[in-house]
Amino acid sequence: MTVRSGHKQRLVFWGLIAVGLLVVSWLVRTNQRVLWDFRNNLWAPAHLLWQGNSPYQIQSLFPNSNAVWFPPVISFFLLLGALPKAPASMLWMVSNVLVLFVLIGLAAGKRPLPLRLAFALLASFLFFPTVTHLRLGQFSLMMTLCLLLAAHFLQAGSAAGAGLNLALVLAKPQLLILVLPGLFQGAWQRAGWRGVWRLALWSGAFVLLLLLPLFVRYPGWLPDFRLALHHNPSWLQPSLWQLLPRWWGWPGWLVAGLALLLALVANVLIWRRLPLTEAMAWSLALTPLVTPYVWSWDFVLLLPLFLQSLFRVRSKPALLALVVGYGLGWGTAVAVALTTDGSNHLYWWLSWQIAATIVVAHLLEQRNRKFHE
Repeated sequence: MTVRSGHKQRLVFWGLIAVGLLVVSWLVRTNQRVLWDFRNNLWAPAHLLWQGNSPYQIQSLFPNSNAVWFPPVISFFLLLGALPKAPASMLWMVSNVLVLFVLIGLAAGKRPLPLRLAFALLASFLFFPTVTHLRLGQFSLMMTLCLLLAAHFLQAGSAAGAGLNLALVLAKPQLLILVLPGLFQGAWQRAGWRGVWRLALWSGAFVLLLLLPLFVRYPGWLPDFRLALHHNPSWLQPSLWQLLPRWWGWPGWLVAGLALLLALVANVLIWRRLPLTEAMAWSLALTPLVTPYVWSWDFVLLLPLFLQSLFRVRSKPALLALVVGYGLGWGTAVAVALTTDGSNHLYWWLSWQIAATIVVAHLLEQRNRKFHE
């Protein structure tokens, strides 16, 4: 690389970084310091519990509202409930942005190419699910990081570290449909049934520990939690399990079930053949495609695999596939947002399109390697 081309790359890199920071600044300014899902599902329950009230009766604070995140996350972030709503919301927003930077850093490694790093930053923050996630104050980014850490700890032989992260992500059990079997398969492959029991016991111990503040501060929280789940409104979601039966009738159920079955089989093979941290990235990416309960902001689970692919591919066709595929997905998502009412289920295709982009890039990379062998 010449000095001149290196200088141009640095200019492009810092230019893209500046654009990314402007996007983050816009997100922070426009969230009005009150993030809807964070307010209802975390701050309000934590605030009520901090005051010794039922964490799942948030109607006392916000009429016609409901809290449905599972209790471990409320206990873990209980101190946020001691803060007023506005600073707590801003702290949550900043924390999610930092988590996204960490996810990019984990995928990038020690010495990433500047242009790829710049594109990774820009693509991650402009990803439509990321924008929605940050504006709502969702938990899926933190959940993604926790699951990657769980795989890392398990690979390092620390069932306790894996168990803590696994207990925390029980806030959204519907997104564990592939990663939970994968983690226990990984534990079994490394240490047999002893590894499985250690992971289960540590996870259970941390779940009980995280439930303790709820029983201490308000022992009668459990009936309110069940009632909150029962009263959770039914929305049309970007899930095969909702859309295919709606479009095709009973054959739609068969197709959705077959997709889940194939994903479970693929998941077993993935965890058998890949290092645990890489297997986790694949399981995360497959989850939004086949889980029965999912929202478009949960598509951020695809980011680790997309970013890993972006930094690891060496062939130009594979890299071009990732960039063009992302661009097509982003442009189509913009078109959907501008030409429709933006209902969440209208973005169902995005997870499949990004997943297909990643698969095509990997196939092109393998073809290039075989060609040069």
